[in-house]
Amino acid sequence: MNQIQLVPENKDVLNKMMLLYPSPAETKTYHPINHADLISSVLNNIKRDFVSGEAQFDRTGQKMVAKLRYAIPNLPEFLYTVAVGNSYNKTMPVKLASGLSVMACLNMQVHGDINYFRKHTPLVWDGIIPAIASINDNIDEDIEKGYYDSKYMQSIKLQDRNAWKILGTMYGKKIINNKVMNTGYREWEAPSFDGLEDKTMWRLYNGLTYGMQDASPIHALEMQKNVHDYFVGAKA
Repeated sequence: MNQIQLVPENKDVLNKMMLLYPSPAETKTYHPINHADLISSVLNNIKRDFVSGEAQFDRTGQKMVAKLRYAIPNLPEFLYTVAVGNSYNKTMPVKLASGLSVMACLNMQVHGDINYFRKHTPLVWDGIIPAIASINDNIDEDIEKGYYDSKYMQSIKLQDRNAWKILGTMYGKKIINNKVMNTGYREWEAPSFDGLEDKTMWRLYNGLTYGMQDASPIHALEMQKNVHDYFVGAKA
């Protein structure tokens, strides 16, 4: 999977991305959204301090997921993240999602709705811009929900057998795939990041979301949302 880093100081990176991954030709019924244009629209319309991000592409450059992170002044251990997905080959509609990222490992919580625009029609921007504006208007509420979800998960102690049962159940329900399950298991046994020493639901959750960073762009956001929904409603 190819990846491009996004930082405030490098304003030319989106121009380079546009040249590297140009959008296909427009037709009467198909209006492709350029990957770089979509990212730029988020950066221009989310009125917070942008810190960092990355755009991930499949090997052909046809499918893309980008995560853009913003500072939260009163919660320095977290970043607010807006994620966008797009495709040039009609396999994935435009998607937007939001949530918190843990500063240490950049694992994203996806909660709330993922906005879908199922067809790249000539009016597709008429849906994208209001959706970005809605995310911007609801940032504080989104942060509060994500923060309390994280505190809830940190409060739930797990023994090994409980963690293994959750991993197996999620795999059986097809919420996660085999690769993510294996990463989650390894991270449960030996976390890669500080702050996850206690055996809690939060430790298991972060192990899985860490494993999803290499998931296919076409499935990444849905998998993250489904995992989040399972954990905040799960009974250990």
